[in-house]
Amino acid sequence: MKLILSPATVFYWGLFLLLYHDRTLIAFISAVVVHELTHLIIMWLFGGKTTTLIITPMGLTIERSGLLSHQLEFLLSISAPICNLLLAAIYAKYNLNLCAIEANLSFGLINLMPIYPLDGGKALLAILQAVTSSSKATRISQIISVIFLVLFWIFGIAIALVLNGGLSMLMLSIALFISIAPMQRSNK
Repeated sequence: MKLILSPATVFYWGLFLLLYHDRTLIAFISAVVVHELTHLIIMWLFGGKTTTLIITPMGLTIERSGLLSHQLEFLLSISAPICNLLLAAIYAKYNLNLCAIEANLSFGLINLMPIYPLDGGKALLAILQAVTSSSKATRISQIISVIFLVLFWIFGIAIALVLNGGLSMLMLSIALFISIAPMQRSNK
């Protein structure tokens, strides 16, 4: 199994460290690690084989050999965001680290959005592929991804400008927009 660190990751995490307190970065990285480990565990439990792990600004991209059924792809996609939300609920119930609550809650909720390549987008694609052709499913997924991405981008601008909430939502929406491009090229 190969491990690759994307160059954008070093830039993004460095920028994140400059903009936010180090406890926030640690909480966010731990939420990402739990999230990605959940994906790996679910994949391995159902017979998936990992070939390459690519560390990206938005987490880990898992390249694998072999195909999973649409139902298992859906389960694989939603398992990690649900794990993040459960952790946030457990931390909140026992009044544990507020940064960890926020990191797991935001990472879980953002990943459930139907924007490909986020987990919600992958889950949507798996559902669509189960009921229609792969090319039609991909096209519908692209349209839904762009609609939600535009809404997320507008929300990011509103938070940054109106509520003085920082640039993290806007940066994430830009990174997501860039990540949709390969999906659009592969469908042509």
